[in-house]
Amino acid sequence: MLKVGVVECQFPLMLKCTFTTGAIKWLDVAPLLRNHTHLKGIERLWDEKVFNQAQIGEMGQVLWPSIIQTEDPVHGPSVWDYDISPEFIFAEGRSEGQVSIN
Repeated sequence: MLKVGVVECQFPLMLKCTFTTGAIKWLDVAPLLRNHTHLKGIERLWDEKVFNQAQIGEMGQVLWPSIIQTEDPVHGPSVWDYDISPEFIFAEGRSEGQVSIN
Protein backbone atom coordinates (compact mmCIF):
# COMPACT_ATOMS: atom_id res chain seq x y z
CA MET A 1 0.00 0.00 0.00
CA LEU A 2 1.34 3.42 -1.01
CA LYS A 3 1.77 5.77 1.98
CA VAL A 4 3.46 9.09 2.65
CA GLY A 5 5.86 8.64 5.56
CA VAL A 6 7.18 12.21 5.87
CA VAL A 7 5.72 15.50 4.64
CA GLU A 8 7.64 18.77 4.52
CA CYS A 9 5.92 22.05 3.68
CA GLN A 10 7.76 24.48 1.44
CA PHE A 11 5.82 27.71 1.10
CA PRO A 12 4.38 28.84 -1.25
CA LEU A 13 2.16 25.76 -1.37
CA MET A 14 4.70 23.07 -2.19
CA LEU A 15 4.84 19.72 -0.41
CA LYS A 16 7.85 17.43 -0.32
CA CYS A 17 6.51 13.95 0.34
CA THR A 18 8.74 11.03 1.20
CA PHE A 19 6.91 7.74 0.77
CA THR A 20 7.43 4.72 2.98
CA THR A 21 9.10 3.10 -0.06
CA GLY A 22 11.75 5.85 -0.06
CA ALA A 23 10.41 7.57 -3.19
CA ILE A 24 10.23 11.37 -2.99
CA LYS A 25 7.63 13.48 -4.79
CA TRP A 26 7.04 17.22 -4.80
CA LEU A 27 3.46 18.46 -5.17
CA ASP A 28 2.34 22.00 -5.94
CA VAL A 29 -0.92 22.39 -4.00
CA ALA A 30 -1.93 25.74 -5.57
CA PRO A 31 -3.81 24.16 -8.53
CA LEU A 32 -5.82 22.02 -6.10
CA LEU A 33 -6.80 25.06 -4.07
CA ARG A 34 -7.86 26.91 -7.22
CA ASN A 35 -9.96 23.90 -8.31
CA HIS A 36 -11.58 23.45 -4.90
CA THR A 37 -12.78 26.99 -4.22
CA HIS A 38 -16.29 25.57 -3.74
CA LEU A 39 -15.07 24.06 -0.45
CA LYS A 40 -15.68 26.59 2.29
CA GLY A 41 -12.50 27.03 4.33
CA ILE A 42 -10.06 25.89 1.62
CA GLU A 43 -8.89 29.50 1.20
CA ARG A 44 -7.24 29.23 4.64
CA LEU A 45 -4.51 27.05 3.09
CA TRP A 46 -3.16 30.10 1.24
CA ASP A 47 -1.94 31.24 4.69
CA GLU A 48 1.57 29.92 5.33
CA LYS A 49 0.90 29.20 9.02
CA VAL A 50 -2.15 27.10 8.18
CA PHE A 51 -0.46 25.38 5.21
CA ASN A 52 2.46 24.38 7.43
CA GLN A 53 0.08 22.41 9.66
CA ALA A 54 -0.03 19.53 7.16
CA GLN A 55 -0.08 16.10 8.79
CA ILE A 56 0.02 12.50 7.68
CA GLY A 57 -3.19 10.57 8.19
CA GLU A 58 -3.52 6.93 9.15
CA MET A 59 -3.92 5.89 5.51
CA GLY A 60 -0.71 7.69 4.49
CA GLN A 61 -2.50 10.71 3.07
CA VAL A 62 -1.48 14.33 3.64
CA LEU A 63 -4.15 16.27 5.50
CA TRP A 64 -5.03 19.52 7.16
CA PRO A 65 -7.37 18.80 10.08
CA SER A 66 -10.73 20.48 10.56
CA ILE A 67 -10.42 23.01 7.73
CA ILE A 68 -13.45 22.43 5.48
CA GLN A 69 -16.84 23.61 6.72
CA THR A 70 -20.11 22.30 5.34
CA GLU A 71 -23.72 23.11 6.02
CA ASP A 72 -26.19 20.26 5.69
CA PRO A 73 -29.85 21.33 5.74
CA VAL A 74 -30.78 18.27 7.82
CA HIS A 75 -27.78 17.71 10.07
CA GLY A 76 -26.49 21.27 10.35
CA PRO A 77 -22.88 22.41 10.15
CA SER A 78 -19.91 20.06 10.19
CA VAL A 79 -16.15 20.36 9.83
CA TRP A 80 -13.95 18.07 7.71
CA ASP A 81 -10.28 17.46 7.09
CA TYR A 82 -8.89 18.38 3.68
CA ASP A 83 -6.70 15.55 2.47
CA ILE A 84 -4.67 14.52 -0.56
CA SER A 85 -4.33 10.82 -1.23
CA PRO A 86 -0.88 9.24 -1.50
CA GLU A 87 -1.86 7.83 -4.90
CA PHE A 88 -2.61 11.33 -6.21
CA ILE A 89 0.64 12.71 -4.82
CA PHE A 90 2.63 9.87 -6.35
CA ALA A 91 0.93 10.15 -9.75
CA GLU A 92 0.85 13.94 -10.03
CA GLY A 93 3.91 14.90 -7.99
CA ARG A 94 7.28 15.62 -9.53
CA SER A 95 10.49 13.78 -8.82
CA GLU A 96 13.48 15.56 -7.24
CA GLY A 97 15.14 16.44 -10.55
CA GLN A 98 11.95 17.96 -11.98
CA VAL A 99 11.43 20.60 -9.29
CA SER A 100 12.73 24.12 -8.91
CA ILE A 101 11.93 25.92 -5.66
CA ASN A 102 11.94 29.71 -5.78
